Amino acid sequence: MILETKFGDVEIKEATVVDYPRIAHLLRHNEHRVPTWSEIRDLSVVAICNGDVIGFIWACTGASTSAFLDFLVVDSNYRSDKTEDEKRSTIGLALGVDIIRRLKERGVTRLVCNIMDNMYGKCLAQFYKRIGFEIVNSLGVGRANLDTVFTNMLERQ
Repeated sequence: MILETKFGDVEIKEATVVDYPRIAHLLRHNEHRVPTWSEIRDLSVVAICNGDVIGFIWACTGASTSAFLDFLVVDSNYRSDKTEDEKRSTIGLALGVDIIRRLKERGVTRLVCNIMDNMYGKCLAQFYKRIGFEIVNSLGVGRANLDTVFTNMLERQ
């Protein structure tokens, strides 16, 4: 999928091993833990602009109908693509819509996330709440019905 943004055309696609060094660079640049390729190869999606990975989302799936949304990162230089009050960019939404489509194809119906207790986590929590997650405890664990999140993300695009 190609997304037209003020930054130029952004390609949203499933990540491959070729993308891994650029994913690692994005995560290090944004002060995140860098998982190994074997951890993320099951289901991860990237946003690429001018040859650089500028966004990344990763979900862990298992044998059940639930998935764990482990990472959603958009390079800070590419975040405010709409209005100032919508801190998550259309790039983040596009990554979310793409990975949720892929999860639905795998039969996943429930999505769980864990939100860090820091400034980044607070912004991410606001984004997740806007798209249908509910925060279920003080540890920052969120859960959502996949169809609800998918519908809300499509409406915001």
